Amino acid sequence: MLSNFEEWNKLVQKFKNKSFANKNVCHAFEKEFTNLSVKLLQDENAADVASMWCTLETVKETKTVKDAYEEAYAYLEYAVDRMNINRWLYIRLLLNTDIE
Repeated sequence: MLSNFEEWNKLVQKFKNKSFANKNVCHAFEKEFTNLSVKLLQDENAADVASMWCTLETVKETKTVKDAYEEAYAYLEYAVDRMNINRWLYIRLLLNTDIE
């Protein structure tokens, strides 16, 4: 279940005070987010997944990889105690920003 506070909070705490200007930090954050997502999405209701949505305009406004990862982390920190499929999708889209 995506609303697992303890699991998301561990991820938030692990990357607290990290610089997303460092590509290795970006890769590590994305990998940890993906691994946790795979674990928690197994219990997600199919109807919730089918109805997920996200406004792409807000994702398009992100200018750099650093900005995308900083925004993804900040949003995860904000939503850690109330994560749902739509919030997860927004973070996932931010993390899909290309890393050169």
